[in-house]
Amino acid sequence: MASKKQKNGLTEDDRINQLPDSLSRTNTSLKLRTIRLDDDDIVKLLSSCPALETLELSMFGGFRHLEINSSNLKRLNLNFYRSFSYEEPDHVLEIFAPLVQHLELTEHFGDLKCRLVNVSSLVTANFTFNICCTTFDDYSCREFHQVFRNLVLDSLQKLTYATEPIIGNWFAKVLFMLQLEGVPLPELRCKCLTIEVYTKFISYGVASLLRTSPFLEMLNIDMGDWCHASNHGLA
Repeated sequence: MASKKQKNGLTEDDRINQLPDSLSRTNTSLKLRTIRLDDDDIVKLLSSCPALETLELSMFGGFRHLEINSSNLKRLNLNFYRSFSYEEPDHVLEIFAPLVQHLELTEHFGDLKCRLVNVSSLVTANFTFNICCTTFDDYSCREFHQVFRNLVLDSLQKLTYATEPIIGNWFAKVLFMLQLEGVPLPELRCKCLTIEVYTKFISYGVASLLRTSPFLEMLNIDMGDWCHASNHGLA
C-alpha cells in the first residue's frame, strides 16, 4: 500500500481541519481534533452554536483569544496545544470565560503562554498540562521560566474559589520552585484537591498547597510511578 501523501509534515489522517459544515444552533457538545482556528473562527464557532454546553479542542492552535460569554457553555476542554506554523513569533492564549464552570487544560502545551483572564465561576479545574522550555541559552531560559512561574501564580489565584481543582506534576513542580524562593502562594478555598505527583521531591510543592488550603476536606494524591519518574529532573 502506498504511503499516505504528506503536506507540511501532516499525513492525510492528520491534516489540519477546518470548522465543520455540520455546525448547528442545536449542538450541545462539540469535539474537534487537529484543528487550526484563528480568532475569527472562534467567534464564528461560538455564535453558530448558542446551545453549546461542552466544547473540547484537541491538537488545537492558531487562535490567541478565547472569549466565552454564553450562559449555556459550562465545560471547556483544551487538550494538547499544537503550533501549526514556525512563523508564529509567540504562542499566547488568553481565556475570558466568566461563566464556564469546568475547565480542563491537559497534556502537552509546548511553550504556550496560557493566561486565564476571567474564569470566576470555576467549580472544577484540571491543570495537568505540561510546558517545555524551547530556549537555547541560559539567559533566555531564565526569562522563560520566570514568565511561566508568574503565569502559574496567576492561574493559582484564579483557582481560589474552585471547589475541586486537579493540579498536575509540572504545575506542582513550579510551586516547589516558588517555595524554594520564598514566594507566598494565594489561599485556595477548595474542599477537594487532587494532585498528580511523579517525583518524591515535588512533595514539598504539595506541602505548600496544603498550607494554603484551610478548608480542605479531602486530598487525593496520584503518585504515579516514582521508579519511572525518577529519571526526570527538575530543570
